[in-house]
Amino acid sequence: MLKTLLRRVLIAACLFAAVFFGTMAAKRYMAARCPVREIRPAGYSSLETEGMKLYGKKKKNGFRTTAFDSCLYLENDGADIRAVEFDVTFWRRRKGTTENTIEVYYDRGYGFREEDCVKVRLRKGVCRAFFDTASHVKRIRVDFFNNEGARIRLDSIRLNPDTYGGTGTAWLFGAAALLLLTLMTCAGGTDRFVMALLSFPVLMAACATPFVQTLRDNRMPAFFILGMLAAFLTGSLLMEEGAVKERVFTAALIALTFSVYYYFALITPYAEGPDEAMHHDVVFYICEHGVIPRGDDPEIRNKIWGFSYAFSPILPFIIGGYIERIAVHFTHSWHQLVMTARMVSIVSGTLTVLFSWKLSKLLFKKSPVRYLLPVLIGFMPELVFINTYVNSDAMAIMASTMILFFWASGIEHDWRVRDAVGLSAAMGICGLTYYNCYGFVLLSIPMFFYSVAKGRKNRTEIIRMTALIVILTFLFCGWWFIRNLVIYHGDLLGQKSLNALAEIYAADGYKPSQIKGPMEEGHSLRYMFFELEWLSKTLTSMIAMFSHYVLRARSYVYTLYKVLAGAGLAGFLFAAGRMLYRRKRGEDDPMRTAFFLHAVLSVGIVFVLAVYYSYCVDFQPQGRYILPCVVPLAALVTEGFEAAGEGAERLAERVRHAAAPVRYRVSFAAALLSICCMMNILFDTIASFYLG
Repeated sequence: MLKTLLRRVLIAACLFAAVFFGTMAAKRYMAARCPVREIRPAGYSSLETEGMKLYGKKKKNGFRTTAFDSCLYLENDGADIRAVEFDVTFWRRRKGTTENTIEVYYDRGYGFREEDCVKVRLRKGVCRAFFDTASHVKRIRVDFFNNEGARIRLDSIRLNPDTYGGTGTAWLFGAAALLLLTLMTCAGGTDRFVMALLSFPVLMAACATPFVQTLRDNRMPAFFILGMLAAFLTGSLLMEEGAVKERVFTAALIALTFSVYYYFALITPYAEGPDEAMHHDVVFYICEHGVIPRGDDPEIRNKIWGFSYAFSPILPFIIGGYIERIAVHFTHSWHQLVMTARMVSIVSGTLTVLFSWKLSKLLFKKSPVRYLLPVLIGFMPELVFINTYVNSDAMAIMASTMILFFWASGIEHDWRVRDAVGLSAAMGICGLTYYNCYGFVLLSIPMFFYSVAKGRKNRTEIIRMTALIVILTFLFCGWWFIRNLVIYHGDLLGQKSLNALAEIYAADGYKPSQIKGPMEEGHSLRYMFFELEWLSKTLTSMIAMFSHYVLRARSYVYTLYKVLAGAGLAGFLFAAGRMLYRRKRGEDDPMRTAFFLHAVLSVGIVFVLAVYYSYCVDFQPQGRYILPCVVPLAALVTEGFEAAGEGAERLAERVRHAAAPVRYRVSFAAALLSICCMMNILFDTIASFYLG
């Protein structure tokens, strides 16, 4: 035992040394390839949007600067560029504007494109932009402001600033600890050892990003804590199958997802999420007055849109308001009160991950792909963002995940009382959160009756179970709709009253009668999908789009998730074909087929509702409107990996007379890349944008 332990520690030490010296060599190579260069004019550079000019002498450093309109251009004559740094000594917006970002476009030979743009939060001091590539950047265009009359003063512009700092060493320590943990928990075997060796360079390459450059604020403790939790979660995936592995994985998954959501929320300023200020108006009203407001209350009515979110179901805001009402006795810090309200979304997101893990264990039993579904859900970038600010989407997605779980649990256990109560609670929560998720409630009706009819219950038991679900669901959410009928004079959903109020009080251009969808303008669906780019913008922002839909992730993030989704859905088509074939032969599992059929329908309903709203009501190409379909979509993708992996294993067994662990390898790789992707986004994109 001691000999084995010493051997594994020695292997970990060797790999640590190899990674450490490899990183040092890569750092020296990048320093030679991308030398630091500085443009420092004599005195200050005064840049204005009216006839913008760059004053001062131009350094002969291989770069030429020109400026006009609201842009500054840097043209490359030699070395590659991977980053640019601005030392801002003064900046001022025009009164009444809120623009506070610098847009840095880089040309790799294709011109200035939206996908080759980095947005940097403008602040006094150092502002840095880092590019997706260090190769063949020919020109840089910097858009400082989009409004005339704004002013910025720069002390210097640096190209390729050295940004490694001490972060790399901390992450190297985390990678070595991860390797040591994995090798000590694995029972052995060449395959697992190779997987361990492959995992750590990938994890370190994604997480130990050189883009975050300082040790300021709370960043280094976050690096260490989140890095070790990520290492623990990844290491648990390589443990031997058994109850211990499941318990370790569950603990690591919940700890890491909660920590990521909390840290993301902690560094995000107030009102950086879409409509967070309007949402929090309702929360703060409940905090101050202790009662649920009417939708037309002037105290929470928005001056621009003319209405409030109190017309819509507001269960998350009610919970957040009463929690904030308690918190106000202990603190008067605005940020701490906002964090209290955000905790509803953070906890909802964590519960979404927990229920997706329980769902995965029911759907995929002992298959190794069961670990993939909760990881895909827990580290989906846009879903992580939704779980970090005040909104109703996070709890709605949690409710839809609960509904899917109780579908599967009811099928598995022939609808016990606890399954009926759980489904009722989930549908009640769904009814009190977000209209886009109502499709899950609607599909629960055929799902329940089909599965209970195929079970072992008699007619009397079915009637009792149905009555129990209907009564409990009504008790959970019926009071809200009765309240609407009373205070809004028969308006069940409150939407007619909302539109009537907005027509009176909304600012010019924001009244419902002045907002026209593509249908009213005479355009076709095809025109909206492709000419107006609704489809591409919605799918892109469904993957990752932060702040007020101005902050993109790195381009490889979108490629990675599109490849994962495409491969999984292709595998699901194979699984669907296999289900049909087995059904013809009478060998299929009708309950499993019914579950995935309803999962497909739930994805379709969410998508159709989003299309209808954008086409007929208000053109909104935003991925958050179709996020409720993420959990069933991830279930379909996981089923695709399960079916494709099982087919590949059977084929390998026929050819080589030995089954290959295809499902294990594929699910581990997909989970690892998903974790790495989100960790990189958190420290590279989000922390750099908000913390500098």
